[in-house]
Amino acid sequence: MNDTDYFYSTVIENWFNRTNYFYESKQFKFIFDTNLTMEITNIIAYHQFKANPIYYEEICRQANPIHGSRSTIQIILNDGLDLKVFHKVSHATDKRLRVYTIEQNFMPKYKEWLRSRARGLLGLCKCNCKT
Repeated sequence: MNDTDYFYSTVIENWFNRTNYFYESKQFKFIFDTNLTMEITNIIAYHQFKANPIYYEEICRQANPIHGSRSTIQIILNDGLDLKVFHKVSHATDKRLRVYTIEQNFMPKYKEWLRSRARGLLGLCKCNCKT
């Protein structure tokens, strides 16, 4: 095995070790289950990080329709609520709307996962980015 092969095998081994930690969680298994669950989770988190409330209709508009229908999105949101991945509250001004966020107790784990992804991506970058 040459140095390059050793480097790549080490990268893959480290990636497996990091991802296995997350795959052991029921919440992360749920998120990684389909493209749509990952997409919905990221849409909700993005809006939460931007302090911009997001609700069902807007999630349906932003989610790629190739990944699933509106009814599938509703099922995923309900499953995420049951698993304590998502949290649902009434909108501040329009009580008919339900705003979705990442569950408060799950958010630190989700941020840790995002940081681990960012470190991997930024490690490939030639700039002086910091995580």
